[in-house]
Amino acid sequence: MKIKSMVPSFIDYPGEICIVIFTAGCNLKCSWCHNQELITAKEPFMPEDEVMEYLQKRRKNADAVCITGGEPTIQAGLLELVRRVKDLGYLVKLDTNGTNPGVVKELLPYLDYVAMDWKAPLYKYEEMTGFCGVDTNSIIETAMIIRGNVDHEFRTTVAPGLNVGDLKVIAQNVYPSRYFLQQYRPVLDAPFKPEELQQIAKEIGAGVRGI
Repeated sequence: MKIKSMVPSFIDYPGEICIVIFTAGCNLKCSWCHNQELITAKEPFMPEDEVMEYLQKRRKNADAVCITGGEPTIQAGLLELVRRVKDLGYLVKLDTNGTNPGVVKELLPYLDYVAMDWKAPLYKYEEMTGFCGVDTNSIIETAMIIRGNVDHEFRTTVAPGLNVGDLKVIAQNVYPSRYFLQQYRPVLDAPFKPEELQQIAKEIGAGVRGI
């Protein structure tokens, strides 16, 4: 596991104080990614035993762990890490881009919440994710795996290149699951002003974050 850092958080697990584990590396190249430092992170990484010791000491202060990135599902050893975290009694949330449905399915018995990024309507996936050869069938498959099997949400960072029509299509694809639009940063470069994003979210039945 390439774990770069951990931080406590009040916002990364719905309704719970959690510890966020940041993994390094990603299989996408979204030009608007705000975690570039994680995507290109190099050693040193945190030893897994050090991570578990940290979590064990903080069990009384937090009830959940969020594993994010980067993209956690590209990491060797993710299943074992999730099992060990679960054994400590934590709720476990996975943040994923949905490109590895087989991994998500394997993890499912140990997950309490999944937040899946739906980057763009399927016809714009290549453009919005850096032309990495994403199999959009994998996005659909991951969505089907988590629906009805685990508490979950879908979310879209409203980056330059997305329009109202695109957001309506995504909302239709993820319905009736919870769906959130995330404010792009910096706001001055965002395709919509915060008040415009709130109005769009209202029209398509989504929530808004980051405003």
